[in-house]
Amino acid sequence: MIHLTTAANENYAPGLLVTVASMLTSIDPDVDLMLYFLNGGVSPKTMLKLKRMCVTLHDHCTLVDIPLDESLFDGANLGPGNSYMAYARLLMGSLIPEPKVIYIDSDMVVLRDLAIVWNQEMDGRVILAIDDRAGMKLSDDCPVNLPQGELTIPYFNSGFLVVDLDSWRRHDIESQALKMAADYKCAYWDQTILNYLFRINSGRLPQENNWQIYHVENAGHVVDANLHFIEKLKPWVYFGSNLKHRIWRHYYSRYIGSLFSLYASKKGIKGVVLGMKERLVRHSSIFRRLYFNYLRRQDDGKGGVEGILKFYQNDSLIIPYWKERRIFRAFRKSRFRS
Repeated sequence: MIHLTTAANENYAPGLLVTVASMLTSIDPDVDLMLYFLNGGVSPKTMLKLKRMCVTLHDHCTLVDIPLDESLFDGANLGPGNSYMAYARLLMGSLIPEPKVIYIDSDMVVLRDLAIVWNQEMDGRVILAIDDRAGMKLSDDCPVNLPQGELTIPYFNSGFLVVDLDSWRRHDIESQALKMAADYKCAYWDQTILNYLFRINSGRLPQENNWQIYHVENAGHVVDANLHFIEKLKPWVYFGSNLKHRIWRHYYSRYIGSLFSLYASKKGIKGVVLGMKERLVRHSSIFRRLYFNYLRRQDDGKGGVEGILKFYQNDSLIIPYWKERRIFRAFRKSRFRS
């Protein structure tokens, strides 16, 4: 039996459904699963879709709906979307009556069989995680004065965790975390709190379990990794032009619903327009030259232009369109029967 958990409110509903659909279709179909959903208030329609997926996409998946009381986080620094959902995982120990669990953020596409990481030895660690892609150190966002020897401890991304819940409860992590959330204002919310509490007692997983970058191609194939959309503009509001976004949209259209309906809102249309501009810049040398010249003329000296130029010069964005299309077709053929 593998125990899994994720959390979302209605703002993250499209991401939640794609995360669960990709998770259930990537894992061994003969393994028993228990999925604990930390429910921050999704709509009945979203809940119905989630329940149907757990029945139709995996023969041995049991869904447990756990409503969250966000008032438990009153006083904490509000997270993305002006909500307290970022803190949901702090309650895992009291809400999930299991000895161990895999936690996954609801803005991921899970391409790896989670049984692999579930069976990995924890070697006495309370959690296993992946280093944050920004190369941060604990001291970069820690409101607590750290000893000299702890200033350079690598900072992990909490979007994918393997957690020894028995040890979590034994060390009273929940009460310590909630107190810290109320007492301090961390830029990265509960992630910083977890980094502080587990600064000594955490192990590391291979980066493929939490792939935090745009580049998802390796030797002509999509990387065998869990794709994490850590950017502020999530793929359900931003029609990104790269391969990573295209994979997310394929899972949505295949298992969830119409992409047209998804992007039909005012916010979604804006995201489509931004995505079309990105596509033009990436694949039209003439448009790219004109756009770059325009940016340089608008440069205010604050470094924003250089950041945009660097973004478009990333190797995952300058890959030729024909190559990207070929890689996607091969991915789709290898993953799906039809």
